Amino acid sequence: MFRNQYLVCRSSQAAIESADFSWSGYGVFLGQETECATSCDCSVLIIGVAVDYSNTDAGLEDIANGLAGFNSVADVIARTDRLTGRYVIFFSVQRVLYAISDACSLKRVLFGEFDGNAIITSSEMFYYHLFGDEPVLEEEVSGLLGCDDYLKKERPWFGLRAYDGRFSVLLPNTFLDLDRFEVLRQPPPAIEMSKKQVVEQFRAIVSGAIQSLALKRPLMLAVTAGVDSRILLALSLKYKERIRYYVFNRAEWGSGEAVDVVVPRQIFEDLGIPFDVIAPAEADACCLERLESDVSFPRVLPKTRNICYHFHNSDSKVVNLNGNAAGVFRAFYGHQLTNKVLPVDSLAYLSGTQGCDLLKRNIGDWHGEAVQYSRDSGIDLASLFYWEQRMPHWGSEYPLEQDIAIEEVSPYNNRYLLFMMMSLPPAWRVGARPKYFKAVLDGSDLDLSGYPVNRTFGAGLGLGERFRSVIWRYLLARVVYLRARRFVGGVKRVLKRLRNYGGGYRHEW
Repeated sequence: MFRNQYLVCRSSQAAIESADFSWSGYGVFLGQETECATSCDCSVLIIGVAVDYSNTDAGLEDIANGLAGFNSVADVIARTDRLTGRYVIFFSVQRVLYAISDACSLKRVLFGEFDGNAIITSSEMFYYHLFGDEPVLEEEVSGLLGCDDYLKKERPWFGLRAYDGRFSVLLPNTFLDLDRFEVLRQPPPAIEMSKKQVVEQFRAIVSGAIQSLALKRPLMLAVTAGVDSRILLALSLKYKERIRYYVFNRAEWGSGEAVDVVVPRQIFEDLGIPFDVIAPAEADACCLERLESDVSFPRVLPKTRNICYHFHNSDSKVVNLNGNAAGVFRAFYGHQLTNKVLPVDSLAYLSGTQGCDLLKRNIGDWHGEAVQYSRDSGIDLASLFYWEQRMPHWGSEYPLEQDIAIEEVSPYNNRYLLFMMMSLPPAWRVGARPKYFKAVLDGSDLDLSGYPVNRTFGAGLGLGERFRSVIWRYLLARVVYLRARRFVGGVKRVLKRLRNYGGGYRHEW
């Protein structure tokens, strides 16, 4: 049970003695098949999957020993900036203990104090299991979790805390002082590169991460018609013997084959490389029971079928590669044309949560301090919002659920890479075919940029879809569009209620 999960606690001696092992006065509990390593001097503990793109042979213990050689927190952070993976690192500098997660906090770090016990864990459910506790939810949170519309949006959560408000969440670009339980900001790395140098370094980081993972574990890579998986395919071909390429043909896409099946199938036919199109069965009781026992408030979505497929069919040693984290530098919420500070309401509109006061307050809890970090780092607030709120909450949820079956890692989940890519002009990073896409593929072994990408596939795109794809590049245009659409929708609902006076009102997101 609790595969890939960890819990670290500072509590009574009895509790520490029942742990799998102790580290610097903390008891360490590990779930099934959870990877970890300590440095020779025990000053560093790494849990999860971490690779060094510049030293592809290095294992977890090698990385831990390298970090143990630093005498300042700044040096440790500068080193972890260059790591790729899904991990948490505990380390000691000048006898002070700290914790830091991967670039997008996809390996969760939830922390809190419970009856005098300091708890740091990746899973609330693991804590409930070990300490005989139960979730404590505010009434507003409980009501939100029971809302069908919220589930349809895959439960986008925001803020500084988990659903169980006793747990705080360690966000990207921060690290935790374990002695004081204080969250501190990581300084942004200095980036001074030309466009050409950024592209070359991007290629080196991503291909190096894939090579390092391929040397250690069997890999799977889902290839769609999207830009992010296309780049991963191009940069992984040297190691194709260790990779199973596939795509899920999901039932909700309707009859026929979707663009995410047609395009990659053609690519692999041309390359002469095996490619599997998998039609996953409905989620079964066995898989859902495991999900329910291991994950707090698990979602049952159409894509849960993919998890159940891996649960029954994939080797548990497999690492599934995906393009998570690329949305950070691809301006997921659109390019911000000005340096004007976005208010909480605009961020709520962008994230589709403008109808929920709880989530808007949670965004507000993050907003105040984040504005200053946006200025200090040079990252626009919308992109920082996606990075520090969308990724550690919604973005980490699916890998957590998938942990019952296999590990998942994004070769883009590297903090130095994300800052480096954000240094490119927005024109290089936005749109269906961003300029960096062709620049990266031009230098790979095979140029795969000529094949269609999902948002430009075929000649059947309607005028509305073309218009929407253009305005979606620009944040201000997107906010205006969403506000106008909500206004029109509100007018329609009022007119409908007037026509059907006495009818009930259903809240819509």
